[in-house]
Amino acid sequence: MVLSNKSFSQEDPLISLSSFIYNHSQFQETGQGLIIPELDIALYRSINFFLQEKFNNIEYIPNVIWESYKTSLTPYTRSHYYTYTVRVKVKNQRQLLNLEVDYFPSNGSQQQFSTNYIWDGQAQTFRLDDASLERFKVRSDLILLKIENQEEKATIDEIINEIEIFQSGNNNNQIIYFDQRKQIQINQIISSFILKSFPNVDFIMNIIWDSYFTSISSYDKFHYHKFIAQVRLKNSNAYKYVDIFYNLKTKNPATDQKWNASREIFAVENNQ
Repeated sequence: MVLSNKSFSQEDPLISLSSFIYNHSQFQETGQGLIIPELDIALYRSINFFLQEKFNNIEYIPNVIWESYKTSLTPYTRSHYYTYTVRVKVKNQRQLLNLEVDYFPSNGSQQQFSTNYIWDGQAQTFRLDDASLERFKVRSDLILLKIENQEEKATIDEIINEIEIFQSGNNNNQIIYFDQRKQIQINQIISSFILKSFPNVDFIMNIIWDSYFTSISSYDKFHYHKFIAQVRLKNSNAYKYVDIFYNLKTKNPATDQKWNASREIFAVENNQ
């Protein structure tokens, strides 16, 4: 199994939302909902060259397998990348080894590649670098939040339609959520969820859109918003903040935070 954890490190405010829409539209779905990516021989050759340059112990690369396409939007940053699983033959080893490579498309002509894997000489295999392992420990669990790997999956058209909403709200390279009617409905759902989930909350002061994420793979399709809710507690004038994840397919909000009385904040228990 190849462990994956990405940090959207290649963020660029100049990436066009039209490229997000175009890239999503290039995927084909079978009758069973499986995704068939476009075959790009030149890209596979570039990945081969990137890995041969990075690791001098790779003898040859028999397979490059597309895994996923992910995007991220915040008010001021945009990121998208493809992930590939690469099977490699290492010198003096019979068994093929796996690692992941990320491809970051850009508006320019230069392709950008990255991998979070390093060669572990003692174990004689590839592994995630320490920084990636640390990020993996603190990331939100999208399965527990009922976003990833759910029975009810988003469609490509639904994802494209959501990106087009942001395209309408693109102002001087700042992204805003432009569908006011839809956001009012989402805010009402989130408000009810917070008041039901946290008895110590007296009033929701504000709900702020934070970010939007999409993920397409051969076995899963999902997209979700992240919101920051500013709330006032009962018997207190203090304002606190709660992270809310909103599954656009199911229209269900969720959070991985709980009230921490000793610290007087909403926090993820595993991160305390």
